[in-house]
Amino acid sequence: MSLVKKILFSCGLTAAFYSMALAGPPAPMDKLSVLNVEQYFVAPDGSDNHSGLHPDTPMATLEAVLSAIQQRKGLDWHNPYPSNPTRRQAPVHRVIGAETYGSEAMGPVIIWMRGGVYRLNKPLDINFADSHPLVIAAYPGEQPILDGSRELSGFKETTEGDLRVWRLTIPQVAAGDWFFRQLFVNGERAPRATLPAEGFFIVEDSLGGLSNPRANQFIAAEGDFRAFKNIQDIEISVLHYWINHRLAVKSFDPATRKVTTVNRTTYPFLEAHPLHGFGNARYRLENVLEGLETPGQWHLDSSTGILTYLPRPEETLDNTIIEAPHLVQLIRVQGDLNRLRFIEHLRLSGLTFRQTAIDFFAHNGTHNNAANSGPGVVSFSAARNCMVEDCTFLNIGSYGIELNTGSSTMAIIGNTFKDMGCGAIKSSGAWLGSSAPAHHRNWINWITDNTIHRGGRIFHGSPAIIVNKSGATVVAHNEVVDFFYNGIVLTGGPMPQFAAVDSRIENNLVHTIGQGLLSDMGGIYVHGSAGGVVIRGNVAYDVTAKVYGGSPLYLDDSAGFIVIEDNLFYNGSTYAVNVKGRENIMRNNIFAFGGNSLLKRADLEPGRMNSALLTGNILLTDGSPVFSSRPETDIINAPGIVSDANIIWDIAGRDVTVAIAQHHRKPAREFPFADWQNIAGNDRRSLLEDPAFVDPLNGDFTLKSTSTVEQIGFRMPDFSHVGPRPREERRAQRGIPEAARSIETHVE
Repeated sequence: MSLVKKILFSCGLTAAFYSMALAGPPAPMDKLSVLNVEQYFVAPDGSDNHSGLHPDTPMATLEAVLSAIQQRKGLDWHNPYPSNPTRRQAPVHRVIGAETYGSEAMGPVIIWMRGGVYRLNKPLDINFADSHPLVIAAYPGEQPILDGSRELSGFKETTEGDLRVWRLTIPQVAAGDWFFRQLFVNGERAPRATLPAEGFFIVEDSLGGLSNPRANQFIAAEGDFRAFKNIQDIEISVLHYWINHRLAVKSFDPATRKVTTVNRTTYPFLEAHPLHGFGNARYRLENVLEGLETPGQWHLDSSTGILTYLPRPEETLDNTIIEAPHLVQLIRVQGDLNRLRFIEHLRLSGLTFRQTAIDFFAHNGTHNNAANSGPGVVSFSAARNCMVEDCTFLNIGSYGIELNTGSSTMAIIGNTFKDMGCGAIKSSGAWLGSSAPAHHRNWINWITDNTIHRGGRIFHGSPAIIVNKSGATVVAHNEVVDFFYNGIVLTGGPMPQFAAVDSRIENNLVHTIGQGLLSDMGGIYVHGSAGGVVIRGNVAYDVTAKVYGGSPLYLDDSAGFIVIEDNLFYNGSTYAVNVKGRENIMRNNIFAFGGNSLLKRADLEPGRMNSALLTGNILLTDGSPVFSSRPETDIINAPGIVSDANIIWDIAGRDVTVAIAQHHRKPAREFPFADWQNIAGNDRRSLLEDPAFVDPLNGDFTLKSTSTVEQIGFRMPDFSHVGPRPREERRAQRGIPEAARSIETHVE
C-alpha cells in the first residue's frame, strides 16, 4: 500500500466518500445504489413544500433540503438531545454524547443544485447534525450560483454638467442596517470615488515617526484633506512597509490639517523603516463624494442612503445590472472541537460563489495577518475529510475558502478564484509547540490545481494562499497571478513554536506580484518552518516591491531546514532570492535577475549559523552583484552562506561581484568575486560560464546546449507541468484509492 493510501485510511476516510471524490458526483441514474446513495434536488424556481426527491419536484433552498434529510433519516441521527430519543443502534464510538444517538445507519446523500442564481439572505450553516457523507454539486451541465448580493433597481438618471448621474435611495442604508464597500456593475467590480484620482497623497508629518508606531493622527499636506462632505463615510487606505491599513476617519482640523482616525495603526505613518528608505506613508481617500468624477465610479452616503453612480457611455438603465453585496459568508461548516464533533465527508463540487461583502471591521486598524482579514466565503471549523473541488469564487470580498482550527485531511482542488477583495485560501491552526490538543491543529491538507487571479482589490496586503500554523500541507500546481503582496505563504511562527512542518510547495506558477504597491514580499514566502518542508518545481517571477524586499523566493525569519530544488525564480525588483533563517539547502535551481543582487543573505548575525547551502544551481545576473548582505554586514569575512559547484554568469558582460549593502539607499560596496572565493572560501569549484539559455531576459530558459550545465551535474527541471493540471490528469495522479464499487443513484 502506498504512503498516501496509508495516510488516507489511517485518517478514517470512507470508501464511499472517496468513490465520489475520485469519480466526481455521478449523473442522476435509474438504478438503486448498492451504497444506498440518495439524491435531492434544489432549484431557484423550486418550492420548499416539495419533497426534493425528484428533478421535477425540487426544493428552493439548501436549508430546507438539509432539514428534509434529517427528517427522512431520523432527527436523532446526529442529534444528541432529541426530546424523546429512541435508540435503534449502538452509540457512535468515542463521540461525546453518543449514548443518546438514534436512527439507522445513513448512506451518502447528493444534493443536486440546478442552474441559476440563488440569492441568499443568510449563510448556509452545516452543523454536526449534517455530518454524514454529503455532496452538494452542480447538476450535470448546469451552473448554480450562490450569490451574496442584492440587485439594486429604481435608479433615476439626471445630468450634471457633462456627466450622466444615476441615483438611488436605499432605505436599509439610511436606517443604518447596511453599508457596502463594493459595487458590481454587469458582473464587474466598480471603483469607488477616490482621491487622488491617480497615485497617492503623502503624509506631511507622521507626528513622531518611529516613536509613534500605534498612531491615529497625522498632518496632511495642504489641499490633500479638506472639510469633505460626510467625512464619517471616508476610509483612509494607508500603504507603507508591507502593510495596508484601512482606517475610518474620526475628525479633521482644517486649521492644523490634523487627521484623526478611529483606530490606531500597528506601524508609524512612514513609508518604511529608515534602514530601508526615507519618506512618509502614502494614502488614498476612498468613498469621497468630491472625488466622483469619472464614469464607472460610485459613492454611498450613509446618512441619506443615496447611492450615486456615474454610468459609462454604453450603459443604460435597461442594459445594466447593479448589485451590492450584503453577505460576507455563504457557507459555514462548523463542528464542535470541545466535544470532538467533527463535520466529516462533505464535498462541494462545481458551484459558483459570487459577490460577497467585506467585513470592514476585520481590517480597520489592522495589517497583513490573514487572521484579521474577515471570515472566508466558505469556512470550515472542526472539519475533517472534506473537499471543495471545481468551484468558482468570483467578485468576493474576503478570502474564498478558510480552514479554521481543527480542519484536517481537507482537499481544496481545481477551483477558480477571480477578483478578490482579499485572497483565495487561508488555513490557520494551533501552534505545534503550544499546549493546544492535537485535534486543534490543521494537518494533512491538500491545496492543489487552483487558478487564482486578481486579488487584494480591497485589502491590498492579502496573500493569495496562506498556510498559517498548519502542518503536512501540500500546496501544488496552483496558478497565482496579479496580487499586491505575497503569492503563496507558509508560516508557522518563531522558534520553537513551529507548526509549518512536513509541508510541500510544488509545481506552482506565481507571477505579477507586488506591482510596486507595498514592500517586503515574495512570490513564495516562508516564515517559521523547520523540518520536512520542500519547495520544488515552482516557477515564480516578476515580483516588484515599492521600496525593498521584492523577491520571487523570500525566506524570512526562522525559515530553516528547507529543501529548495528544481525551481525557476527570476525577475525580483530587489533580489531573486532573499534568504534568512538557517541551514536551507538550495540545489539544482535557476536563480536569475535581481535588481540589487541575485541573492541576499538577510541574517543579522551570520556568524551563528549558515543561512543556506547552495550547490548545483545556475545563478544568472544582468549587471548586479551575485550575492549581497544586510546593510553594513560583512559578507566576505562572515558570509553566512556555503556555496560551491554552481554556474555563475553575468549576461551584461560585467565581472561577477559580491556586495555589502549600505543604509539609506547609498550605493552598495562591491568586491571582486576572487575575494568571495579566496577569503570567504565559496564557489571555488563553480564555473563562471554562460549556461546557454535561449532568451532568459524574455523568460525563455530553454537550454541551447547542455554541455556547460552538465559539468556541475545540473539537470534541467521539467516546467511543463507547473500550474493547474487538466481534471483527468490531476485525478489520475491524486493517489486516492480506487473505489471498490461504482456509485449508481436512483430517483423516486
